[in-house]
Amino acid sequence: MKNLFLSLFALLFLMNVNVFAENVELDVNASLVNKSVFRGKETSDVVSVVPSVTTTLFKFVEVGVESTFPLTATNFALAEEHVFSTSLLFRGNVQVGLNNYYYPDDTPKFLSKKAHSLEPFVEVLYGGTSLYGAVGLNNGLKESVYLQLSQVLSAQYNQGVVVWVGVGNRVYTNNPVSDEFDLVNLGAKVYKNRFEVSYILNPNTEISHLVFGVNF
Repeated sequence: MKNLFLSLFALLFLMNVNVFAENVELDVNASLVNKSVFRGKETSDVVSVVPSVTTTLFKFVEVGVESTFPLTATNFALAEEHVFSTSLLFRGNVQVGLNNYYYPDDTPKFLSKKAHSLEPFVEVLYGGTSLYGAVGLNNGLKESVYLQLSQVLSAQYNQGVVVWVGVGNRVYTNNPVSDEFDLVNLGAKVYKNRFEVSYILNPNTEISHLVFGVNF
């Protein structure tokens, strides 16, 4: 009788594992870029590798991590940043989540509170239009807000064009203590097959960036 119960338990366990595995999607990517630009500001001025892993559970829970490694980096601790993200998808067009930014260069100790910046976010998708809003919790400083509207102008199987406009205050501008919003991120991206080119203008800093990328 004991062996029968153990066999039934093992069978149920394997069935549940199989159901779980069927509802898990894993997406692994990596890209090579000439520089890194985040919301209109340059974060790295050297060629970098940007690997990312995203796991989707039951089509509505996403967990992922993305890192930026300059080619001058020799180990994990020398990366520019790591971004850990968790989010929920509602009806396929509303995403609510939390980003956790970790900066090894500033504080190598992962468990240090000063090494992390949390950012709750919401994104609403409608066709080729995306409205994204985020609130940066910058280690106890007053919150910084970022809003971005993106539009897909053309999209085919392996090529397309995307444009966007982003506004922000505080850390996203030249005045980190100001509550006033300013245009900080005007951009357009053209991609074809594995290659993409982005032109980004920050009206607040009056600096523009041309970013080349190759995706693997």
